[in-house]
Amino acid sequence: MLDNLRNLNDPATDQTIELYLDKRETLSIELSTPVQHSDQPIWRLIEQKDSLENLLLRIHKQKYPNHSMQSGDWKNIQQSLNKNEVAIEFSQFHFLDIEHMPDSIKYLAYIIKPDVDTPTLVYLAKEEKIKQLLSLPRVPSLYSSRGATVESENTQSFDNNLYDLIWEPLEKYLNPKDKVFFSTSGIINNIPIAALSDSSESPLCSKYNLIQYHTFPNKGSPNKKNKVKDAVLIGGLNFDFNPTDKKKREVYRQTTWPDLPGTKSEIDNIYKLLKDKISVKLVSDTSGSEEYVKSLDQTSPQILHIATHG
Repeated sequence: MLDNLRNLNDPATDQTIELYLDKRETLSIELSTPVQHSDQPIWRLIEQKDSLENLLLRIHKQKYPNHSMQSGDWKNIQQSLNKNEVAIEFSQFHFLDIEHMPDSIKYLAYIIKPDVDTPTLVYLAKEEKIKQLLSLPRVPSLYSSRGATVESENTQSFDNNLYDLIWEPLEKYLNPKDKVFFSTSGIINNIPIAALSDSSESPLCSKYNLIQYHTFPNKGSPNKKNKVKDAVLIGGLNFDFNPTDKKKREVYRQTTWPDLPGTKSEIDNIYKLLKDKISVKLVSDTSGSEEYVKSLDQTSPQILHIATHG
């Protein structure tokens, strides 16, 4: 990012960069110095460094609104969008940080609407903050409907915190009931975006019509629909079984997987929605084994829905 800013050949921006690097270096030195020998308060240096960092981010956002997104790609996506439709592409970039590390990863999102001249660029959280949340032991509230016991009292707070880092900054650009096409990137691939909730405890999927892509197509439309012909729905599994393989049997004796009765209701409800439209197969009890899933390799359905432990 700093290289992009230097390429602007703007004296004021260059001066801000040098000042930022100077504060960064000074802070690094102070952090490695015993408190009694420190020349100035650490908190003041952090505040100054953060202020300069935010200023550089704003300049970069203004001067490089299409950073890392090719013009032709986003325009192809934009041309496919209808009224009340939005495309969001999550991405990340390396940014210089302070604490004895060469750089850190920061996430951002490009918001594409039918009636804008350029995508809106929104800076999100640093990867380390997201990793800290994902490392916490918890049972996501998403699984409570499947019959899992949400043991952590902080589960809702966990969902709220991820929402605050990843989705809340995007809210002001969206309207309720918008159809939102989105693709994730990096560590955000590990987060069930549709299940995140704000303080109202309502998941995002109840607020927006969310459609996730692994990546947007380089050409054509995110609205392009491929006709789905078949689906396999797996749920209501019997986890209390005794594998015939001796090694597997020893492993499973040491592991207890509680039943998830809600997963049977889940696939039954999906079956009701799809049965009159496509070919649907229900798999439950002991039939949904690892061997069965592997057997689908040569005849995989277009939709494979597995409702089980996360």
